[in-house]
Amino acid sequence: MTENAEIVSKVLVHEENEEILAQIRSFCDVNNLIGMRVRSGDLVEVIKGSINLGAILLNGAEPQATIKMAHQIRRLRPEVPIFLRLEEGSSLEQLGLDAEQTESLFAGQYQLSDLSGLKKLVNSFVFSMHYPPSMVLGIQEISDTALRSTFRDSVVNIGHPFIVRDKSIFGELLSLMELESSWCRGYMMLQVDKPGLIDAIRDGRTSLPPEEARIRGIDSMLSEITNLIWGGIKGRFFSGSEQASTQYRTQVPIIVNHVDKYITFGVNQPQLCIRYTVEDKDDHDSFITVYQRFIFHMAWSPEQYKESENAMNQMLNSGDLELF
Repeated sequence: MTENAEIVSKVLVHEENEEILAQIRSFCDVNNLIGMRVRSGDLVEVIKGSINLGAILLNGAEPQATIKMAHQIRRLRPEVPIFLRLEEGSSLEQLGLDAEQTESLFAGQYQLSDLSGLKKLVNSFVFSMHYPPSMVLGIQEISDTALRSTFRDSVVNIGHPFIVRDKSIFGELLSLMELESSWCRGYMMLQVDKPGLIDAIRDGRTSLPPEEARIRGIDSMLSEITNLIWGGIKGRFFSGSEQASTQYRTQVPIIVNHVDKYITFGVNQPQLCIRYTVEDKDDHDSFITVYQRFIFHMAWSPEQYKESENAMNQMLNSGDLELF
């Protein structure tokens, strides 16, 4: 298992100038961003795909082309913020847009001469929610244990936790489990590719007989993984004595678009996402990928977060921890 709670986010960068790309690359390196270069001809096709994104960086060198591109992005991926780079000495007025149109297209703008503007945009729109590192590591440990106990003779590679703002769905199967405590309220979502799960059952990697590699079997397997992770999170982070307030409780509709492969929770908040690749422990061939998302869209107070006393008691009982 890879123990790393440092959170990153992917951004698409539309730039042609190599010197400018080098400056943006340096900025990404020190701000936990994974920059991916996109050429104008490929941008629309790229954003149509199921790439998890935190933001898109456009350049304003050609105003009319930029505006057209921004409209296309807004139509295809309205939840992803667009950061506009203005040329030195230029202004938004030169784009020919009024204030309302500008706000509807772009989350904000910046110039290379002062990248503090881009830093503020990243903090406001990409990393606007704080996830305690111990919580992220705990989730990774719980999920790693659940996946290894489900799939025989396997190891789990865990990718960097990252922040996404898009609504794209990976794979053909997903499960949702509500998470609720005095300091958070939302959902955990697991997304899995169906062929990988079917092959794992057929190859005897699970407790199910190979002939169960049908709808009922794969549903049962995904439910088992979801319950194992949910139970671990509940036991580790949610105290049994705490009560979530039911006063003035609101519910937000969850909408799934099967055709365009996206799910929306009714808000445009960044989501914590972790990618798990399950491999054969001997030949290291990967046979299934799981994307895990956390959407705390109805309540989120990380300042009140603390690991459950159950975790401490477990370490005391095992001898890993002692009082003095």
